Amino acid sequence: MKYIQKQAEPLLFTRWKAAHPDAKYSVDLSNVSDAAARAAKTALKNSLLAEQKYICCYCECRISDANSHIEHFKPKDPTQFPHLQLEYSNLFASCTKQPTGSPDEHCGHKKDNFYSSDLISPLEPDCSNHFAYKMDGTIEGTDVRGRLTVEKLHLDSALLDRQRKRLIDDFINIDDEAELQSEITEHLDTSKVVLGEFFTMVEYLHANGQL
Repeated sequence: MKYIQKQAEPLLFTRWKAAHPDAKYSVDLSNVSDAAARAAKTALKNSLLAEQKYICCYCECRISDANSHIEHFKPKDPTQFPHLQLEYSNLFASCTKQPTGSPDEHCGHKKDNFYSSDLISPLEPDCSNHFAYKMDGTIEGTDVRGRLTVEKLHLDSALLDRQRKRLIDDFINIDDEAELQSEITEHLDTSKVVLGEFFTMVEYLHANGQL
């Protein structure tokens, strides 16, 4: 999980909320027959993707509008945090458009309506410090909060393990050491508009001399 620095919410979304002070996310903002709501939601989604530099807020796989959804860190469920359902600081872009119900489901759809104050948020500057990675693509929590987060988001799903391992293999199959280090430096360049996927895994393995 990589720290996300929230930016100002998009003006179109702000104006839509001001015009609809009693609006609900699922009922009003998601009303596909309302052109103003569609425009506000599109602006919101694009803003979330851009500030995350097109990686999932939890697992850090590559995302776009086509393969992601707007995630509520504190659930919009009416019995929990309904007052935060349109709060920009509570919104992120998470991988996978729709829930699949598969054994490999992970991140926002897996978390669903679960919330605990121990769940690690990508808004915590040290969020990446709660996780460790191995060269086989596996992840583990390094403390109680990290282990809870891995479990509830299913960050250790077999699918994610395979995806992370493929990226590791791409690096270790580079024979020339100078080229390898150049590729890693490029992958970890935070000035780019699009971040390298599984950013903190690569950063962790590189810092520990494994890549």
